[in-house]
Amino acid sequence: MPDENENEIKHCVYCGAKLEKDRIYCPKCGKLAINARKTEQKTTQQETKKTTKSKEIPGRECPECGSIIKSRILKQCPVCNAKLKEPPPIETEPKKEESGFIFTGEKLQPLTNKNSWNLREGLYAFGNSLAIYFIVLLTINTIILDFIGTPIETVTIVEILVGEIPEITLGLYPLFYIISRGHNQKKLGLNLNSKNISIALILGITAGMILYFINYGLDIFFQYIINMGFDEFIGIQEYYSAYAGTLKTTDFYWIILFTILLICQSLSSELLFRGTLHNSLKDKFGSHLKGKAIIILIVALIVSFIYSILFFLVSLPIGIYFFLTYFILNLILGTVYETNGNLANSMVAYTIYNLIILIMMLFF
Repeated sequence: MPDENENEIKHCVYCGAKLEKDRIYCPKCGKLAINARKTEQKTTQQETKKTTKSKEIPGRECPECGSIIKSRILKQCPVCNAKLKEPPPIETEPKKEESGFIFTGEKLQPLTNKNSWNLREGLYAFGNSLAIYFIVLLTINTIILDFIGTPIETVTIVEILVGEIPEITLGLYPLFYIISRGHNQKKLGLNLNSKNISIALILGITAGMILYFINYGLDIFFQYIINMGFDEFIGIQEYYSAYAGTLKTTDFYWIILFTILLICQSLSSELLFRGTLHNSLKDKFGSHLKGKAIIILIVALIVSFIYSILFFLVSLPIGIYFFLTYFILNLILGTVYETNGNLANSMVAYTIYNLIILIMMLFF
């Protein structure tokens, strides 16, 4: 009973005077009386139910009377008129960009995130890039008819140089898309700080050398198949022999130009396949280990099909050779990229791989 009676007693929060049960105003100071105990209980209950993301406004304690002032505007305590300290800054959570759709006029447009692809946005950019690639490729082949035909005995330096152009166009649209919309380069998976660049160089050079030895192993395998009597694959050897022979006999300045085009082609293709397609599929399959494995496999299959489809139309054995080569190549490039999620890894790896092949053609 004494505890229950004590709970019913009110005290003025300003002067501390005891109040009767039903008193609203303090008879001593004349200010509005508040049941501090009940108010505290209600506040606690409200805070447990509160789900809003906003932070609570920090209060200021009066140095004279100890009152807690929540207002950020007041300069003096409303109870004792003492001067208050400056209010502390409010901590706010960073604004999270959301993906979804929004109506612009009469058209439904996807909301985009500046730091990551959503599936629809990424496939849109990927599709446009492929359209540009095939338009350029077919345009070139109407001028140079033997560019994608069955391997021939001679290949000119003009054919070699022009042959790099379609693949250089692969990454142009995603790059234009990112820059024109003011999106972050991290959307492509690029992280170019000094530490990550050092890691990318180490991983890339190592992976590039591994890719070359795997390619060398495939050449030995197909040579074994040819020796078994499958002469359909001889055309591949003849083409690469003519390719290497042209590079060895051409002028040095053409080699420099070809090297520049080769590097641009390596970087551009990675911008599309890893920077755009690979990262877009994360919106569907997630970033866990199983999702990463599925994405690497899907991208490897798509890239292999893109590069080999025209060769399949010319010759099934040649199509099989290029499909298998690009499939294994892109499995490794995807794994290298997912090592730390930095596109520079696979860019360096693919560039080193192509440069090693060029060096082997020129000097061996």
